Amino acid sequence: MQRRTDFPFSFAFSALNYRGLYFFNPSYEKEYEFVMPTISMFYGIIISMYWEKSGQHHVPHFHARYGDNKAEVNFNGDIIAGNLPPKQASFVKAWTLIHQDELAADWELAMQDEMLYKIEPLK
Repeated sequence: MQRRTDFPFSFAFSALNYRGLYFFNPSYEKEYEFVMPTISMFYGIIISMYWEKSGQHHVPHFHARYGDNKAEVNFNGDIIAGNLPPKQASFVKAWTLIHQDELAADWELAMQDEMLYKIEPLK
């Protein structure tokens, strides 16, 4: 089998249940990067969530990304790690307070290694 060289970069990936994907991309600093399932997107902010039994993922939270900024946010809308610009942090907090029940339901699904539901974006 001939390797395709017409792509701007080459990559290979494999599925990891419903939690996300690990993929290899030689243009990235890290050899392997974990891509979490996206549960919502609004105003350029990407919200994702996954759960693992070990490490820091025993505390209910989700991940918010905006450009190069990344943050972990609890279900009260408080940033517990990382940072976001102030305007985007306020959008994430408002969205979180509106969707606390859906976030808790998705967290329970993630703990059972089930597929997560999408949550309405902030409008």
